[in-house]
Amino acid sequence: MKNPLRSLRWRLLIGMIVSVTCVLSIVDVVTYLRVQARLMRQFDSALADRTVTMASLFERTPQGIDLEPSKFNTSEFAKTGKQFYQIWRENGTTIARSPSLDQRDLIVAPNVKPKVHVDPIILPNGKTGRVAIVTVNPLADIDDSERPEGSNQSVVPAKQVTLAVAQDTHLMRTSLLHLRTLLIMMWLVTGGVLS
Repeated sequence: MKNPLRSLRWRLLIGMIVSVTCVLSIVDVVTYLRVQARLMRQFDSALADRTVTMASLFERTPQGIDLEPSKFNTSEFAKTGKQFYQIWRENGTTIARSPSLDQRDLIVAPNVKPKVHVDPIILPNGKTGRVAIVTVNPLADIDDSERPEGSNQSVVPAKQVTLAVAQDTHLMRTSLLHLRTLLIMMWLVTGGVLS
């Protein structure tokens, strides 16, 4: 004959294990999704800030827009394939691109975007990334009117330019993978302790 107390004890224990496992699973999923969203917002914000900073380096001259890509930190955009930029005239023709693009296009000439807009992208190297795009009308620099005509080779005849800056998301995805692994391990350890 079965001991009714033992049977009741086992049912309570199994119920408790299932309940705790369900609650822990929900907490793990919510934690992961919140951290993922926060990392994505921070990544997008940093990329948008970098794009706006780079766009602020453009200056209007009597001959057009002075791009001076040499002002950009070119070590970030070297041929490593992790960061890219491309600049277009208002008619969609490319003015300049980062060495990491190796004469490829980052994206097809984008639509005019008066505010910074960040989107997912498949980079030219086949990896996933994020791209920030902005169209700017550079302000004139007071000293530019004194510059002799033809003295700067980086002056482009245009009223506005569109800048796209993209970055590989590998580090962010790796961090999320580590977090996911840690949460799963915690879930398994807790399940093992309870059983």
